[in-house]
Amino acid sequence: MQSSEILISVIIPCKNEEKNILRCLGSIIAELKNIGRSEVLVIDSRSTDKTVEKAKQFPVSIVQLKENWDISPAAARYVGCLHTIGKYRLFIDGDMELIPGFLGQAIDFLEKHKQVAGVAGLGSEFYIEGGNLENMYKRKQSIAEVDVLAGAGLFTGAALKAVGYFNPFLKAEEEHELAQRLKKADYSLFTLPIPMIKHYTSKGMGNFERRLKAGMFKGIGQMFRLTLELQTFSLKYFLGFKSFISFILLLIVFMVALSNLLFLGNSLLLQGVAGFMVLILLISCYSKKGIKSGILSFYKIFLINLQIFSGLFYKTPEISNYPNDIIVIKKEGV
Repeated sequence: MQSSEILISVIIPCKNEEKNILRCLGSIIAELKNIGRSEVLVIDSRSTDKTVEKAKQFPVSIVQLKENWDISPAAARYVGCLHTIGKYRLFIDGDMELIPGFLGQAIDFLEKHKQVAGVAGLGSEFYIEGGNLENMYKRKQSIAEVDVLAGAGLFTGAALKAVGYFNPFLKAEEEHELAQRLKKADYSLFTLPIPMIKHYTSKGMGNFERRLKAGMFKGIGQMFRLTLELQTFSLKYFLGFKSFISFILLLIVFMVALSNLLFLGNSLLLQGVAGFMVLILLISCYSKKGIKSGILSFYKIFLINLQIFSGLFYKTPEISNYPNDIIVIKKEGV
């Protein structure tokens, strides 16, 4: 079958999404009834729950990454690109729900604007603990060109192929890294004032620990190094990480202070650094209205920035080095 016969491929990276996958796939299958020829591919990142078992209930293909591979959302997105053939590729995570009406309007926009590589819409975040966040990506209520499409997005297969797809070795920020390569190739990205997804997640400590364990904070530093090497580094994007920039500046001052102590016997600057850290901790406790919550917030911010810094020392392998002998769990005819 030629790729021109498939209008849209839906690529769904997931891991341990048994609580969300039915809702996710249900919304996608329902929406595709209003679209042309399509295919749906679920890429499972070694789930240990019933994600795969539940996904089998739908007319979708399911593949799985192998245990000894670098496993991440970026890897799943990359594998999804290699094993789908649609003119357009929709990336949506297993903990998301597709809102009816987005796909048709997004495809129409891409058909009319050939140099646009991808589009996305508005999203809302729903927390397990209760409550929700409207316009979670803070997108404009009008058609707007943007630097990156975070989370879900609809891309043209041609643009993705032209720049080499997502980098499967990135632990985080793969959307930004891809966006910079697309920009270098004279493509653009847009957001539309159309509801696109609902995202179901947690805002508690568990979500932080999951990201830490997956190396996602370290992946930010990894991405910065990679974009410097590829000459696609975005200073504007980097400046958005204000706490990390402050961390780097403080680290530099600390090294100077330590050198003063070791070589000149002057501890005044080092004492100043220590005093400044205590001040930040006190401010954190005040803003969080509690000593325990303040210390926890301080600890999380420090650990995140330390992880980002460590990622700067990781050299990312070439995209072509990622293996492709995936495990095929289910193949749905298209």
